[in-house]
Amino acid sequence: MDCHRIFKSLFSISLAASSLLLTAQFVVAQTELENEAFRWFSTAEEYANACVVYSTARKAVDPSIELGICTYGKHLNDGLQTMLEIAGDHVDFLADRGVDQANLDRKIGIIRDWNRRHGTEIRYANTEYFVPPFDRVTAESVEKLGEQSSRNLPNATWGYGLSWANLLMQWQRYGGDVVFAAYNSFVNDHFHSVIDTPKEGAFLRYPAAVGSLFRESKARWLLKLDGYEPDVRQPLQAQVAWNGEKTELVVYLYNAHAEERQLTFDLSAMSKRFNHARATYLIGPTLNTVRSVKNDSPMVVPETSERRFSLDGGRWNTIVPAHSFAEIELSEKHHH
Repeated sequence: MDCHRIFKSLFSISLAASSLLLTAQFVVAQTELENEAFRWFSTAEEYANACVVYSTARKAVDPSIELGICTYGKHLNDGLQTMLEIAGDHVDFLADRGVDQANLDRKIGIIRDWNRRHGTEIRYANTEYFVPPFDRVTAESVEKLGEQSSRNLPNATWGYGLSWANLLMQWQRYGGDVVFAAYNSFVNDHFHSVIDTPKEGAFLRYPAAVGSLFRESKARWLLKLDGYEPDVRQPLQAQVAWNGEKTELVVYLYNAHAEERQLTFDLSAMSKRFNHARATYLIGPTLNTVRSVKNDSPMVVPETSERRFSLDGGRWNTIVPAHSFAEIELSEKHHH
């Protein structure tokens, strides 16, 4: 083997790649001011002062870039108010990692108050998150699987995919306060990815079905439901929104139970008289069903149907299948 020739070839390829990187134009819209900054800065004050230095230098080159201040890790989480006092005029969003409602409510509440008092537009972002099983039914199911294996098998289950739908509904409820949330799908552990690419061949995992449905969703303006408070900890949930034109209702239905459930919506106060439904269901297997190279479980695929219905005294009744997530579009006329 001519190692010298191989080395020269690799070196040439490396130089060509470096040249390409130096000449190509990349536009960075948003960036976090250091990954896991809590590891490198001992206090919130020290980190916030560094953010001022970083931000001043970066925005001098590109004023349009949006910079996020790291708010996870105990001392940075606890020191959020202090960090804003120091660096609030130099950052554009909070770069967070937590997904529980108490964490989100606290931090979004802080920046809402800060923006009101200082005339800024700082928003919340989640730069990397995993999906915990929020509701008790899913948690009990996948935790049993985790106890039986040292590997991260719960992340490859339908329960994990269904839990992502639960979390995506929560992200929607915060509206424009959340600028983006990055699902941790290709790093740390391949079991919770959208697409897996082992040597045996690429295949989709359960979260792919959920992400595809939300990507095409028409939901834009969330509605508050009288007598109902959304909660990610509940195994049966509903969420309703107008589409962008406010001509159709988009209804999300989440059911982690092993049995189907019936829900009733009182639409009598609505100005429109809905009589057509276009429903797309993701109906999964048991919550602890694993889809992997060694567990060739069938992929969950969307099932779509359309029908005409009549309101019963202004009420709309619908069935939510077991282990499912559904998106139902209600309109006054036939969908095209």
